[in-house]
Amino acid sequence: FFSLERSEKDPRMKRNEMHTLGYQGMPGMQSMGMASGMQMGGAKRHRPNNASPSKCLHVRALPYHVTETELSTLFSPFGRVEKVLIMVMKQQAFVQMESVLAATNVVNHYALVPAMLRNKAVYVQYSNHQELTASQPTVSQPQRTMSSTPANSVLMVNIENVQAPITLDNLVTIFKPYGQVLRIVTFIKNGAYKALVEMSSLEAATAAKANLEGKDMFQGCCTLHVNFSKL
Repeated sequence: FFSLERSEKDPRMKRNEMHTLGYQGMPGMQSMGMASGMQMGGAKRHRPNNASPSKCLHVRALPYHVTETELSTLFSPFGRVEKVLIMVMKQQAFVQMESVLAATNVVNHYALVPAMLRNKAVYVQYSNHQELTASQPTVSQPQRTMSSTPANSVLMVNIENVQAPITLDNLVTIFKPYGQVLRIVTFIKNGAYKALVEMSSLEAATAAKANLEGKDMFQGCCTLHVNFSKL
């Protein structure tokens, strides 16, 4: 999240290094760097989608054992998520938004900034289905292993692998790209470093949770695990 200086006179900087150094905690920049690196390494590119606009979205290349909560968190900043149906064996899912407009906002946004789940790029496109039904074939019920804590504007942040000093200014810098930070309380419980971060709105908290989960505050250390607070 913080600048790493390198001489501008060195024209031999590798592209991978440029992606790493370019990330300063702004929304989407790490995602773009990681996605570019994945494509350079031979990962599958996004296939063109000729389906008509629909409020039902098709999501591919999901992490193993993805949950309904994770997908809802990824899409809810663009509108209400009505249904999530996960195809576990195929690592795919259908996500039904509240309207075609909300779904279009999702598709347009993630065409510019790759969608990320657990540091893995996933691909979003319109589904051939206009609406999900209970008889949708080959779809399993979504897992519910995640916390059932309702979404709210206060986040519980657990920080692992702490190898550098963590300050309130650090945390504000990390969270403020997603909305106004009202207050932060840090504490240590059972030897683990934790922080309660109150954002100005549910939308800001949801965006911060979706983008910061699993990210490192500093390169290689201080890994963030972000959940909605029960307090």
